Amino acid sequence: MGPWGILASLCVAVASLAMYQYGSFNGPCCTSRAHPPLYPPEYEDKGREIELNGIPVYEVAGRAGSQSAVLVLSDVFGWRSGRTRQLCDQLSAETGHQVLLPNLFYQDGSDHTRPLGGWGKGWWIAKRILYYDFSPRADGATFWPTLLYPIFWAKTTYVKSLVEDLLSQVGGKKVGVLGFCFGGWIALHLAAEEARNVQGIVVMHPSMNMEQFKGGDPFAVYQAIRHPTTCLAASDDFTPSQLAAMSERSSVEVYQSMRHGFVPRGDIKDAGIKEAVSAAMEKAVNFFKDLL
Repeated sequence: MGPWGILASLCVAVASLAMYQYGSFNGPCCTSRAHPPLYPPEYEDKGREIELNGIPVYEVAGRAGSQSAVLVLSDVFGWRSGRTRQLCDQLSAETGHQVLLPNLFYQDGSDHTRPLGGWGKGWWIAKRILYYDFSPRADGATFWPTLLYPIFWAKTTYVKSLVEDLLSQVGGKKVGVLGFCFGGWIALHLAAEEARNVQGIVVMHPSMNMEQFKGGDPFAVYQAIRHPTTCLAASDDFTPSQLAAMSERSSVEVYQSMRHGFVPRGDIKDAGIKEAVSAAMEKAVNFFKDLL
């Protein structure tokens, strides 16, 4: 790891320690027991990379004439992380819906033609955690982006506008949203919006630590849910059963033997993880089949 990667990792470590003043969280994004980044397995993508309104998107076309689409939001490691594209292909094949996986971080300056890795990985992860949020917050909600600006020289990117741009490109299609980890946190914010054509949300082990890190209240996010929402959580995720009780429109299932990140990043050579991934994807497929 080079000097900038070391510096970025130290920044994340300091930020993680500081979070304990707010509550019992393990880190700004993932939990301390989370599955690490998984290098994509040998696999031939069924979809293609396109641009929608200038945003890079991995698209799986779905059944001819389909009037439904699923927007998939990746974890913090990006649109090439682990099994993410393979899961998009599976979702499209089993539902017949168009699936769109945007590159949420396409403006962060990293090399998006390959999986996030190497000595600079810590730098890019820190930058994404610090300078990406759903929408603007009250001044002073969190001081970390301002404090670390001399290191990163970055402005905050608000994912809400990116998602709205994408939704404007799908025409009159009914839309579902599937979010993993970081993307699950974004999807839960979207569940509170009167978003164009959005019918329902599935989140898998959402990174609700991010909401606390950004100065927000995870419980308030769940209270604001407007769309039918299913949360498939791991055992070490943020009090999912308590969060579920905050909304009449959401349901939660906890995979007690699984750790955060198991769906796109868990090692499926482990029979238990393979079974849990299969079960979670089956629930997502059935959710979007019924709703869209």
